[in-house]
Amino acid sequence: MGVQIVRQLAAAIAPGQVTPIKIAAKYLYGATASGLAVQADTIVTAQTTLDAFPGYSFGRLDDNFETDRQSLGTVGTTDDSGNAEADVTLPAPARTTKPLSAQVVLTLVDTNGRTVVHTIDRPVLAATNSIGIRPKFDPYDGLPQGATAGFDIVDVNPQGQAVAAQGLTWTLSRVDTNYQWYKEDGVWKWEAITTTRRVANG
Repeated sequence: MGVQIVRQLAAAIAPGQVTPIKIAAKYLYGATASGLAVQADTIVTAQTTLDAFPGYSFGRLDDNFETDRQSLGTVGTTDDSGNAEADVTLPAPARTTKPLSAQVVLTLVDTNGRTVVHTIDRPVLAATNSIGIRPKFDPYDGLPQGATAGFDIVDVNPQGQAVAAQGLTWTLSRVDTNYQWYKEDGVWKWEAITTTRRVANG
């Protein structure tokens, strides 16, 4: 059985809003696949980059957004012509400072239990602007002690456009990570201990 997405999704998916997806399903020998349930899952993951702004990193380093997978159940059924309009509503994700990407997984279930899966990837429409930062030095080489560190800042609106930033504040923090060993049930293990100290702000 083959599946064709007749109408693709918009450039970005808005959480909480219905996104209709037109589907045409046919068996490999040409017959239309009618009366088949269309099931949907959504998988939302966090990103730290945006393709339109190379070199910039977005989101707080300590923002540990966890991948969110939601089952939406049956979102449509193919008609006598093998067509269906799947109404997909992306659940509102947890709050985060990072850009999000959604994968919509559409599954058609055949009458004999076989399934055909089609996936669509789209960015998630952000609720607020995203702030990106790009160092003016090689982050892998670092800087010598006492050198001046420069950064480029970009403010990106939910539509993916750079806009004038106003009222931004910044904090420079020193992050130290130490490792300590401990014994548990006769087995030696280690854990990382991270401390953060503010150095400057403005």
